[in-house]
Amino acid sequence: MVDFSITHLKNTSLFKSVIPSKIFKGMAMGVPILHGVEGESANIIESEDFGVCFISEDSEDLTSKILALVKDKQINYL
Repeated sequence: MVDFSITHLKNTSLFKSVIPSKIFKGMAMGVPILHGVEGESANIIESEDFGVCFISEDSEDLTSKILALVKDKQINYL
């Protein structure tokens, strides 16, 4: 079983307009997605409440979001 999915891409303007296919797997599995990609895909994650976005290439932000998910077992994303 997977507790959450992580989507992480390099912080470049190129990736702001892409939607990584990996997010659809997380959505289908019903697990929260830790998403480190700015732009259109982050809007999908946040607006549809499928997970939590973190700042790409920011390990401290990623760590804090992981710990928040682990701590809050009540979070339900579907």
